[in-house]
Amino acid sequence: MFQRSIGRVFLMIGVAAIMAVYGQGGAGQMPGAETLANGNFAQVGDDGSVPGWTLRAGGMGTFKVVKPQDDNASPIMTVTVVNTSSRAWTMELLQQIDKVVERGCTMYISFEYKMSRGFSFQFYWQQETPPWPKLLSLRLTEPTERWQQVRVAVPVQSSFQASQTALSFHLAEKKGVLQIRNMSARLVPADVDPETLETNVIAVLGGDFHDSVWRDEVKERILKLKMSPLNVQVRQDDVLVPKARVQIRQTSRPFGVGFECRGALLKPGLLAGKWFAQERKRLQELGDYVPKYRELLFSKDGMFDWVVFSDAFMWRDHESWGSGVSEELLSLASGAGLNVRGHALFCPSYMFAPQACRGLSKEALRGAVLSHVKSMCEKYRGKIKYWEVVHGATEYNEIYKFLGVDVLRECFRVAREADPDAKLLLSDVQSLSALSEAPMRDMIELGDWLVNTCGIALDGIVVGAGLKRLDVGPQSMQARLDAIASALSGLPIHVTGLAVNTEKETLQAEMLQDYMLLFYSHPAVASVTLGEVWSALLAYPQMGYYRSDLTAMPSLELLRTLLTEEWVTRQEGLTDETGSFGVTGHVGEYEIVVTSGEKERRIHIALPSLVGRPAEPTVVEGDGNVVRHTQDGTTVEVAF
Repeated sequence: MFQRSIGRVFLMIGVAAIMAVYGQGGAGQMPGAETLANGNFAQVGDDGSVPGWTLRAGGMGTFKVVKPQDDNASPIMTVTVVNTSSRAWTMELLQQIDKVVERGCTMYISFEYKMSRGFSFQFYWQQETPPWPKLLSLRLTEPTERWQQVRVAVPVQSSFQASQTALSFHLAEKKGVLQIRNMSARLVPADVDPETLETNVIAVLGGDFHDSVWRDEVKERILKLKMSPLNVQVRQDDVLVPKARVQIRQTSRPFGVGFECRGALLKPGLLAGKWFAQERKRLQELGDYVPKYRELLFSKDGMFDWVVFSDAFMWRDHESWGSGVSEELLSLASGAGLNVRGHALFCPSYMFAPQACRGLSKEALRGAVLSHVKSMCEKYRGKIKYWEVVHGATEYNEIYKFLGVDVLRECFRVAREADPDAKLLLSDVQSLSALSEAPMRDMIELGDWLVNTCGIALDGIVVGAGLKRLDVGPQSMQARLDAIASALSGLPIHVTGLAVNTEKETLQAEMLQDYMLLFYSHPAVASVTLGEVWSALLAYPQMGYYRSDLTAMPSLELLRTLLTEEWVTRQEGLTDETGSFGVTGHVGEYEIVVTSGEKERRIHIALPSLVGRPAEPTVVEGDGNVVRHTQDGTTVEVAF
């Protein structure tokens, strides 16, 4: 149970940059059973038709299969685009998968291509029902005069009957010439791990970043779940007051945003210690920026609600050096108005435990684990609001395989006794970011066991979203969040380590926006925490939010706009003839200041979501004011 441990090899490449270059020969032997008919374009009708394939030109250009002079070479599908369309699918090369596709298997797709300069195309494996949801999305933009091969493995999360899905090239985005050969789509059995199948492109599974229909649906959901009409009506001596000034300012929201950072960089001189050789190497020429790192992150700019120190409170680090700086880190966070989420009390791998743990007996190690949990919760009681009690138990298992899975339950029990007021969280690494949904199912199984079998009162789930590969599109991630929320009903979901890996900064920002739209709109997601923000500290620098010189990337500026402008309500104006001033505000806490002549009233209210409000109005009276929450909105009646 919960004992998955998958080794990952991440092939980092730029969007649309293909790393494997093949010669004129065929694709080689691929695994699994072929699903395509005439994938090598060898059969061509007298009228130019290509059996198995649907060719739709839409007046945009032509399709032609060219048979090479060398009998051993493969025929080439040549696509010439002479007109463009805002809907690239106006010109399309498509084949339905005329075989049953079983859940659990992997669709392994490959083809070779050449492309003229300035051309680009999109390739999909999609469902054949409106709005044509995408199982795979791939956009290629880089010209190539040599044959390049695409290989991509797509885990199948749902079963599909014959002709319910199709492979589709969308071609009318740009003018140019595309050549395709050796097309293959093979169904690989479920007992083959998709991680072992080479993927050499950055593809998106289960979605499409160019899906405006999905994006519009998400924005509609934000209007429904995260916003509500708010009207202020002013009276004086029971007479409605026009032209009274009303200032409406949102002071907090239930959706929190935080960031991860290295505690080791926040204490001057600490990096000189023996534990930080790797950090010193990475910062060899950037040491002068370290003080600015601290200044930027704790600047009280109102953008963030909490901080997660990714090192200082881990068991091994805390015992080695973290205990000496922990109080200073907590004080630094408090001074910036930030809560702290403790990461993490127990990660069941020896690599995160003190070295001495490796030689302990079963009983001694169990005692050490539980003693550590108890002492941490007692030491920081009232100072750390959230604890990730168990982290990565579906990724790392060597300690609880030795001790027994009950040690996970005992960690929560001991933590609750030591700090009854702290929020206790189960933390996961891969549920949202893995190629397969298996880690998510394992995490759900673990959470269900803790809650329903062991009687542990969890306060939430933490799920990682460090997207080293863009395998999981926002649409697919939405389905995973839905599954977690349904299986572990009532538990808030905290997304952590959010980072997107692309070589183009503007593209990173665009993709990050889609993920943030998803998280903000989802009713079960309570917070998002960004991964380490300084690219200089990352193995994949493209995943940062600040460049090496600590200048902000477009992704951070986009987040700042969302969090401080678009997703917060601050408006003011004058009441109309009926004494009213209204806005549509984001859900959260508000301060309302009403000024009439020389008199001023200051009111604090909570604006709840329209969803879930009772049928009967809720009335709150106090200090001469009345707040009415109805199914249609909230009215604040202010009396002078």
